[in-house]
Amino acid sequence: MTRPRPVAPRGFHVSLTLAAVLFAAPAWAQAPAPTPEPSPTPAPPGIDVTGFVDVYYGYNFNKVDPLLRTFDVQHNTFSLSLAEIAFTKLPTPESKVGFRVDLDFGKTADLVASFEPADDGKEIFKHIQQAYGSLLTGKVQWDVGKWVTPIGAEVIESQDNWNYTRSILFGYAIPFYHAGVRATINASPKVTLGAQLVNGWNNDSEINGNKTVHLSATLKPTDKVTWIANYMVGKETAGSDDNRNLFDTTLTLAVSPKFSLMGNFDYGKESDVSWWGIPPTPSSRPGPTGRSWGATSTSTTPTAAS
Repeated sequence: MTRPRPVAPRGFHVSLTLAAVLFAAPAWAQAPAPTPEPSPTPAPPGIDVTGFVDVYYGYNFNKVDPLLRTFDVQHNTFSLSLAEIAFTKLPTPESKVGFRVDLDFGKTADLVASFEPADDGKEIFKHIQQAYGSLLTGKVQWDVGKWVTPIGAEVIESQDNWNYTRSILFGYAIPFYHAGVRATINASPKVTLGAQLVNGWNNDSEINGNKTVHLSATLKPTDKVTWIANYMVGKETAGSDDNRNLFDTTLTLAVSPKFSLMGNFDYGKESDVSWWGIPPTPSSRPGPTGRSWGATSTSTTPTAAS
């Protein structure tokens, strides 16, 4: 005879089910919400290290070293014009202190420092093209030290220049560098203003105890047009009370992403001597990273002031 299987009472089964539901419900209600992932911390600004080597071969059909050249001054010679290594940390709102140091070696470094007034100034300063510290305070960036001049349409580094050679205007009408303090403010997305108080033209050391003032404005009314104006005034000749005045302006037009035009004008005056220069033809450049081509000659005419 088969023994009947015991059956759990209906009420007991229901009680267990309800107990399980009531017991589990609080566990579901108290489950912690997933923790949101923290926002990534901005990486601190790093130090950019850049460098280049500029070597050229020049041949003058007159078979002599060319005259009125700025850096390509040797005939029938392979020349190490410039080797440079630069260290840069840009100031940012998150890291307000920055710096820049450019170390130069080669014939160009000698030529750039050749105007140093101190007897040993050329040897001391020729390898330091730029060396300054920066501090960002709101919209104003302050720099103290030595930097290349903002005047003119050309620069010392050949790979950043529109043309390999430099014009007479660059080599003989304007300074190469300054030492002092400067402030730059981005007044708006289209206007940048600057002011400098420096020793003068091409002198890390002072020659007469006087300082030179430089004012600048950069206007960018559209993405294709940039206009820069510079004015510099100060006593630059030892033993003279005459001020040297220099006005410089540059206009750049980006015709297309790969083609730009640029014009430059300089006018200077000191005592009864004045000089001015303007490129006879506009310079052209095939894009922001392309190498340039076109005319580079510039006419500079020293004249007696009227």
